[in-house]
Amino acid sequence: MKRLIRYSILGVLASAMAACATSPQPVVYVYPTRGQGVEQVSRDQAECQAWAKHQTGFEPAMDTAKGAAVGAAVGALGGAAAGAAVGAATGSPGKGAAIGAVAGGLGGAGVGAAVGYAKSKDGYDQAYAACMSGHGYAATTQGIARPQIAGSPPPPPPPPVAVAPPPVIMQTPPQLVVVPGMPVYYAPGGNVNYFVYGGRNYLFHNGAWFYAAAYNGPWTYIALEHVPQPVLSVPVQYYRVPPGHSKSGWCPPGLAKQGRC
Repeated sequence: MKRLIRYSILGVLASAMAACATSPQPVVYVYPTRGQGVEQVSRDQAECQAWAKHQTGFEPAMDTAKGAAVGAAVGALGGAAAGAAVGAATGSPGKGAAIGAVAGGLGGAGVGAAVGYAKSKDGYDQAYAACMSGHGYAATTQGIARPQIAGSPPPPPPPPVAVAPPPVIMQTPPQLVVVPGMPVYYAPGGNVNYFVYGGRNYLFHNGAWFYAAAYNGPWTYIALEHVPQPVLSVPVQYYRVPPGHSKSGWCPPGLAKQGRC
């Protein structure tokens, strides 16, 4: 029974030591978001570690040792008391106190190291992560932070397409006749408004506008609201092709008298 009590108390101390020794510590992970090379990452890490140490006064190796020393002293006192109780139960209080002091010191060292390390390491990690973030890294204590790469913005919607009637090619375009010496053409058999504008030939015929690359067509229907007005309107009745003359070689009497054609 005495041996069982002694082993139970020492087992509690050993469990505390194991729990403290295996307590997880946060680790700062950094990920280069600007394509930094290995050498640049090493330089930035060293600089940020020094900056975090300066800001918090925490140095991982030294502060862990300090926490272990304080915890060992406190643990030795508690362990000695527990060991004395075990020794009293077994009839050897002095021996039990010594054993308890050793066990308590070991356990206290682990406890002190873990507690002191955890409290100071939090601030150190935050300062280090802030510094690395300022140098263009994604930093986290939860795991590797992958940068959020934004996709290309969607293209703007296409402009609205104006739906217009398809061009209509006249099946029987009017045949215009050129008047030599004058920028005038006419179509036999009806009233026609015709003019040249911007390198194109425009024709107003039967209430609609048409255009063509040549004066005699083929003519294409223009589906427009506004079309330039003709610069000259020619009454067809004043221009007739006399018998025996070709349309291209005919000259009005007035121009013939002046020798202009």
